[in-house]
Amino acid sequence: PLFGQSVIVTGVMMFGILRLQTNLIAIFGIGPMQNLTRNTSPTFLFTAGPIAAAIAFAIMMVSNSAWVLIAAMALYTLSEVAYAPLKQSLLAEIASDGARARYAAVRAFDFRLALIIGALFVWLSAYFAPATLAMVILLMGLVISALLLVVRRNLSTQKTLADSAA
Repeated sequence: PLFGQSVIVTGVMMFGILRLQTNLIAIFGIGPMQNLTRNTSPTFLFTAGPIAAAIAFAIMMVSNSAWVLIAAMALYTLSEVAYAPLKQSLLAEIASDGARARYAAVRAFDFRLALIIGALFVWLSAYFAPATLAMVILLMGLVISALLLVVRRNLSTQKTLADSAA
């Protein structure tokens, strides 16, 4: 009961609540999260961030509880806020000065790709059990973490070789 009234939250309302929550956490949580992760290893953030986000999405795939959905969305947003700045700096490292605009355009595409994947999973939910789709999401989180670590390791190796050659 809210103010003595029973409140029925529809799926559309819950979606709005989760979107509002995500935006509020992103706006007000980025400063504290950057302070909290300032001395955290980038390797840890590149590993833990995508995995925590995938766990949060997997939980959302299998839960119908509003409070669990809110907690999972908070975990997702905080993990994204923790490692997103590192992804941006990794992009800046990869891109040469002349190609930064193209890399930024590709980086903007990943948001659209996420929307496509989300729509695909909504469609697939008619044919597969939520637990199956949750496992696919977890696997995707592991793959993303692995790819980020490989790219970071390759950049570190290239930087070490360039420094030793200089």
